[in-house]
Amino acid sequence: MVYCAWNDFPYPTEVQVHGAISDDDGLSWQPVGQVYVPVCMEGALTAGPDELFYAVASTDAGFTIGRSEVPFPETSYDMLPEPVMVPAGAPWEVDEMNTPQLFFDGHQAQLYYSGADYGDGWWVMRAKTGLVLAGTQPKAVQFWSLSAV
Repeated sequence: MVYCAWNDFPYPTEVQVHGAISDDDGLSWQPVGQVYVPVCMEGALTAGPDELFYAVASTDAGFTIGRSEVPFPETSYDMLPEPVMVPAGAPWEVDEMNTPQLFFDGHQAQLYYSGADYGDGWWVMRAKTGLVLAGTQPKAVQFWSLSAV
């Protein structure tokens, strides 16, 4: 479990990521504490089919992905230097794309996120790729097929 914590709602000046691990499918949890993962308000951690943990994060340039052997490493996730997805523009991502969530269907990565055109509304989007995981460093994905959910 990972979540954001901040002070002074609704105008926070400090944001932290906290997390805890369960070894029994959520019946009990290790103590919650601050963790160092590249996600917070807009990002998520996902266990991959290759027994690695993947972090997808929202940046000014788009979505980036990293991975780690443990969910909360002491240093950081091994992040890709380039975004795996950048805003496509009209009609779905005119003003914003955010809140990425990464899921795996076998070895295919599926990325759900929000796209926005402030004049017309918000959409939940899905991007799929054949991202190869086993034994390789994840690569910046050149092709994502998009669809509104």
